Amino acid sequence: MAVAWNRLRVLGSTFIGAIAVVLVFTSAEPIRPILWPLGFWHLGLLMVIGGAVIRLWASGYLDKGQRYDHISTGGPYRFVRHPLYVGNFLLAVGFALLCFGFSWIGAGLIAAVVALHLPNILREEKKFVKVYGQSYVDYCKAVPRFVPRFWGKRPSADAGFRSKLIRINGEWFRLALVGGLLGVIVIWGLST
Repeated sequence: MAVAWNRLRVLGSTFIGAIAVVLVFTSAEPIRPILWPLGFWHLGLLMVIGGAVIRLWASGYLDKGQRYDHISTGGPYRFVRHPLYVGNFLLAVGFALLCFGFSWIGAGLIAAVVALHLPNILREEKKFVKVYGQSYVDYCKAVPRFVPRFWGKRPSADAGFRSKLIRINGEWFRLALVGGLLGVIVIWGLST
């Protein structure tokens, strides 16, 4: 069942990404940064950069190759349980704002991202409760799922940031993809 869900999620993500690209380059009117001095364009740009930074930061603490030896609690995992998904959400919102401003198309793309990720997050949490038991339940009580909490008791960090994990986790490729897409959008927006 998990393998089938993973395939469906990957196909769904690819399909939504393809639809987004088609919408951007066929129907979207790019928001020009010069016309929006402190508007959607700058907010979208900040969200894209923030999402990419959060994903890089989280990837440096998450050893995806580990065999469930421990729960990752360092770096952003001290503030939210799913910083990679938070980064994805910020990327989606940022790109939607860059390409569509505040519109129904952008809102639909954001809703699709949430609809794809939320079931996966819930499934992962059930799996982690089975694997880690009470220690994961305690972690869930101390650390919120998405919205960071910077006060109160947090778990101690399990390990420091390791830049090699960014390469191992393939995050460098995602960063290059985000940077390339962002560059295309910025050039497109400035040239129209």
